Amino acid sequence: MLWGKPQVYFWQAATCIGGYSSAFLLFVLERDIFRFKTRLIPTGLTVATATVQLFYPISSPTDFQFVSTIGLVGTLSMLIAIITFIYLAVKSTGLMRKVCVALTVGILVYAVAGMTMSENLLSALDAAIPGIRTIVIVAVPIIKIIAFTIIAWGAVHFQL
Repeated sequence: MLWGKPQVYFWQAATCIGGYSSAFLLFVLERDIFRFKTRLIPTGLTVATATVQLFYPISSPTDFQFVSTIGLVGTLSMLIAIITFIYLAVKSTGLMRKVCVALTVGILVYAVAGMTMSENLLSALDAAIPGIRTIVIVAVPIIKIIAFTIIAWGAVHFQL
């Protein structure tokens, strides 16, 4: 019952922070790698999604599922980062290839963990495997910490 009044505010704040963090990563990619050729559309889409998730009034389970589904749009924009690092890994050699593979794996794990927290997916999983919701809710932050560790290693060693 995440859509209840005290819990939903924390959920909205957390999804907004996650969305803005993803938007910052996309902005850096668009600025440094794409040289603004994407016209900041993925970054703007991610910021807009996070902002809608923060300010949308949630008063029923249907509202919560809708806002949770909107979050998938922002998470899917992370595919740009994954595709970019796969391309760089294919075109490079040595340490740069390892760094790009690490960044790809880290971002992919982070995005999949974030999508797993979608209410639509959690409901389906809970219907198929009763009690899995609690395990997923506990496991996702741990998985995201692992993903951030991988991303941090890649970011420290990344050089164009």
